[in-house]
Amino acid sequence: MKKNYCALIAMGLLSIFSCDNFEPNADKEIKSATETRQLSAESEPQEENERREPHNYGGWYCPDNLNGFPVVDFSDWADVPVVNGRMATQEDTRNGSSLMFIDMAKYPDAKPMDITTPKLARYYNEYSQNDELIIVIQAVTVENDSVVGFRYINGGNGSARFHEVDFLTDPEVENLKSSRFISQTIAIDAKAKDIYKVITDSIYATRLGEGFYENVIYESDWNRDSKVVVKDVSGDILRTGRLTAVWPSLYIQIDYNFEGVNYVEKLFLSSYEEGESTELILVAGPFNDDFNEQKKSWNSWGYTLKVLSEQRKWIGI
Repeated sequence: MKKNYCALIAMGLLSIFSCDNFEPNADKEIKSATETRQLSAESEPQEENERREPHNYGGWYCPDNLNGFPVVDFSDWADVPVVNGRMATQEDTRNGSSLMFIDMAKYPDAKPMDITTPKLARYYNEYSQNDELIIVIQAVTVENDSVVGFRYINGGNGSARFHEVDFLTDPEVENLKSSRFISQTIAIDAKAKDIYKVITDSIYATRLGEGFYENVIYESDWNRDSKVVVKDVSGDILRTGRLTAVWPSLYIQIDYNFEGVNYVEKLFLSSYEEGESTELILVAGPFNDDFNEQKKSWNSWGYTLKVLSEQRKWIGI
């Protein structure tokens, strides 16, 4: 099945928290996943014998939709809003309780599956190459096909065919550790491209790394699928990860696999007022007993990034 990167909406669907259609290797600019816009509100009238277009719902991936679907701590997954027992309305897609609005005029046989949501499941993410925990919030049948809409525990959303997800058993849910994610929003008086430059240019790596309590330095060429090496000031490697998403001046995602446990770092840049100021959403985790310590460290890093970015705005370095 063909996968679509950073896209949620397909023919006959409406999602207010929608991403743009993006091929993994396409060299083109994309917009923010959190832009609010209507892509398909009404179906076009069809001739009586006109052949309907096939649906294309499964395989959408929007990891950057951190405003629409923020991170969820493991202890809170059962409290996320959902819709059960009926098809979702357009309002449901706006308030985050569903992902897909299906045009019943175009697909009159569509119906909700006999599943009570939310449900925890695992889904193999071919981009991060990890079995990731997801919260299934919607399950529908359309054109004799079954598809689920879900939100990632670490933020963002996606969809998949029903057979691609493995639901956790009650004992498996009970055994999950009570982990938490760091999620911070930082206002920076600088353009997104300048902030992105500070994050990715090696000339800033040491000064930016001083923001962490451990004084760690990130090394990478900052292209998708590239390796990320995190070192201490002595040059010793602390961890290695992979850039699973890079959209210049917009979004960076680094995934790490620690003995089967997926750890992620996400940076999403959202500009306002013609890009003169930017809001950075930072996600990192999950963490357990060291959560508070790690939160302080990331707070310090965010402040350092803010200072360097705002300095760059004025002195142009």
